[in-house]
Amino acid sequence: MTAVTVGDLIRRRRDLVRRSQMDLAHEIGISPRHLSFVELGRSKPSPEVIMAIARHLDLPLRERNDWLLAAGYTPRFPETPLTDPALSGVRTSLQTLLDAHDPFPGAAIDGQWNVRLTNEAGRRLISGIPEEIRGMPTNLFRTAAHMRPGNPVNT
Repeated sequence: MTAVTVGDLIRRRRDLVRRSQMDLAHEIGISPRHLSFVELGRSKPSPEVIMAIARHLDLPLRERNDWLLAAGYTPRFPETPLTDPALSGVRTSLQTLLDAHDPFPGAAIDGQWNVRLTNEAGRRLISGIPEEIRGMPTNLFRTAAHMRPGNPVNT
């Protein structure tokens, strides 16, 4: 199995957003030939070129880090957990939004579907998680896979 290259990642994203090599290359100020060589792995792009392409393709910051890593560079965007004191304002705002949804369950989830915050109704719902998956981070997909008739999560 071969490793995914930054060129593969660029081509996939460009195809996903339906942009031609020529249009993208002209927008970021490189030749279409250079972009083609980058996508084919015949040329190694600089971090600046990678960031310009990512910006023009509206790539999320986390994926921009993945592109940089695939090209052999260090990530530029730190990932700060929601529990970090620097994000206390964000955490408070999210909790306020979730609490406003009571009596309906609400949850803030991360990119892997792990529950990070809930309102009171969400906590009651999650309290019915089966014993075999308790103690793990609460994951909505894992929880749904373990639902069964008679389980309080289903009621």
